[in-house]
Amino acid sequence: MIAAVGYAGLDAHRAGHRALVESLQLLRDAYAGGLRDGIETRLLTFMRDWITGHIRGEDIQYAPVMKGRESDLAHVDKDYTRKLLARSP
Repeated sequence: MIAAVGYAGLDAHRAGHRALVESLQLLRDAYAGGLRDGIETRLLTFMRDWITGHIRGEDIQYAPVMKGRESDLAHVDKDYTRKLLARSP
């Protein structure tokens, strides 16, 4: 949705989400490799930091760009949902 409103920080925002996925993959790999001691705490700490650091720090930055664009965003959401449903088996 932030691409639809022309958010200038989109590339950096996407990079942050890629970093999230990479970090979660590292935790998954550690678990699969037998490094299970404290994994729950590491995962909870990571997610807490993500929520406070990214969502409350980064996501809030695009709120002003989206304000007043609700009808545009509703259209984008409907299109996206339609595409997802078309891919479903």
